[in-house]
Amino acid sequence: TICSRREECLWESGAHMCKHKGAELHCNKFYSEEGCTTQGTRCRWDPKTFMCTQTGEFSCSVLSRAECAQHEGCRWDNKFGHCEDDHHFVPLPCHDHFEEKVCTKEVNCTWHAAAQICRQTGEHIDCVDLQSSPACAAEAGCSWSDHGTFCYSSADGPTCAMFYEAAACASEGCAWDDKIHRCLKSGEKRACTDIYDESLCVADTCVWDSRISH
Repeated sequence: TICSRREECLWESGAHMCKHKGAELHCNKFYSEEGCTTQGTRCRWDPKTFMCTQTGEFSCSVLSRAECAQHEGCRWDNKFGHCEDDHHFVPLPCHDHFEEKVCTKEVNCTWHAAAQICRQTGEHIDCVDLQSSPACAAEAGCSWSDHGTFCYSSADGPTCAMFYEAAACASEGCAWDDKIHRCLKSGEKRACTDIYDESLCVADTCVWDSRISH
């Protein structure tokens, strides 16, 4: 395995994962009773919740129904008949909603139709998020690029990296790299992270990682 080939790594069979030599995994990384018991007395298996916990670490699962009701942070699960940690639901941030109907249901989230994005109410919308010429023109400080068909900050101007076609790239005085299909500043060297071909990677004095083909 890749783990065994790395001198600084060690395979932890009880947790089915790779770790640094000398590192101690938290007990909750062991998902079976068999794996949990390989850790000796520092970990204990809870047969009620089927979880491996640190010895001495408090767990709601040890409480009776009456005790569970009186203990903050714990709740009784009627379906499984045990006490468990009460995990409070944390809503997703506005920018992680990609549909208007979901966005508008969240408190303090606003859907921006011109950009087709959800943002916190009052949050500034970047020019690059605006997807049409009329929407771009309507926003102060934004300009539309006919060559690249995108909106950009008038103060900063468009960057070469914003162009995804050779003709548009050249029209702005940038250089198109056919090997990686990227628009670069004139004289700019391609970044190793933009190369997905092993022979090109080596030729550019970069290091190829065969594990991720990158």
